[in-house]
Amino acid sequence: MVDVNTPENKSLAQDVLWNLTDLYKGADDPKLEKDFQLCRQKSETLAELYQDKITTLDGAGFFELVSELEALDIITGKLATYAFLNFTTQTGDAQASALLQKVKELTAEVDKKTVFFKLEWNRLDKKNAESLLADPNLASYRHYLASLRKFAPHQLSLVEEELLQELKPVGRSAWLILFEKLISTIRFGADGRTEEEVLSELYHAKQEVRKQAAKD
Repeated sequence: MVDVNTPENKSLAQDVLWNLTDLYKGADDPKLEKDFQLCRQKSETLAELYQDKITTLDGAGFFELVSELEALDIITGKLATYAFLNFTTQTGDAQASALLQKVKELTAEVDKKTVFFKLEWNRLDKKNAESLLADPNLASYRHYLASLRKFAPHQLSLVEEELLQELKPVGRSAWLILFEKLISTIRFGADGRTEEEVLSELYHAKQEVRKQAAKD
């Protein structure tokens, strides 16, 4: 096993990056923009077809809606995962930062258009909800749907919930990204090491290495 903390091997760790090509080939991959458009299209279509109509759905119809929402969530999750990991490996890169922000704005947009589902499902009367939960079509989603209803007492109106989604990109996560950008520019100790390098040595097996990391 290679010890990347030894002076002769430190350069090995500096060049280690995640291989994200299983998600997208790069920040300029045409599939990125294709998935952006697909998310917008799917969320708009779902809102048009199902908003204010949850109470009219039978088990098969409800299954179709939930499975479509799941498919949409998978795509946004893929985009978010790529954008975040791509950003964390190059926090000072403007393009990586812009992509992460773009994905956050897309996610907020999609969540705003589909938030009706959780609100309408939680407002559904107990009898109808239990009937849907017992439907064989929804067996694989039963736990998820039942868990959603536990939050019913805490949900707001549609207008308020939509506003919360709109504010997400400029909320807490925005401050966290700003912190990551700033901290990535700071170097510690005589060797000018990054925060991650110093923090990792606080758990080093050798006491003298831990002490030096604490001093840095």
